[in-house]
Amino acid sequence: GSFEDLAAALEDALEQGVGGDLGVALRRRLGVLYAERLQDPERALRRLEEAAREAPGAEIFGALARLYRRQNAYRELAEVHRRHAEVVQDPTQRKDLLFEVATIMEDHLSDRDGAMEAYRQILAVDPEDPNALRLLGRLLGAAERWDELVAVLEKEVAIADRRPNFALEAAELRFRLGRIRQQRLGDLEGALQA
Repeated sequence: GSFEDLAAALEDALEQGVGGDLGVALRRRLGVLYAERLQDPERALRRLEEAAREAPGAEIFGALARLYRRQNAYRELAEVHRRHAEVVQDPTQRKDLLFEVATIMEDHLSDRDGAMEAYRQILAVDPEDPNALRLLGRLLGAAERWDELVAVLEKEVAIADRRPNFALEAAELRFRLGRIRQQRLGDLEGALQA
């Protein structure tokens, strides 16, 4: 068929040593062609990964993500989102990609540490992101990492204290913080201060 001929012609051009922007464009085009027309995901992934290494961008990472998702290759999917987040300039988009990484790590890979790392990367972008703090806190509690959980809860209390309509939430967080300090860390004085 004509798609096979087109793929062969593009492969020939790459074998001739076409590089630079044209080489990236050819690899991207081949990746899409293999994925969508020729049903050859292995070749598609190879060409798209090559293009992503040379010129990482949203279009290429999007194509890789679709392929990995179709194959239920969740570790690779999380890695593509992480790599995409590294090159994205917009902080909101970076956070969205990292939330996606955390969700995949936790829900599909049962990788609590990987999810916690993604939440920490979100907090590096936005130190007061309430969802990242809450979700990181939940995972730290499940992992019984009390010292780290106390630090997260202290941050949540400080944020809640600055918001006029969050007095009840601040009080609940303080109570939880005090309980963890007393029961898990044996810090009665710290518990009373909370």
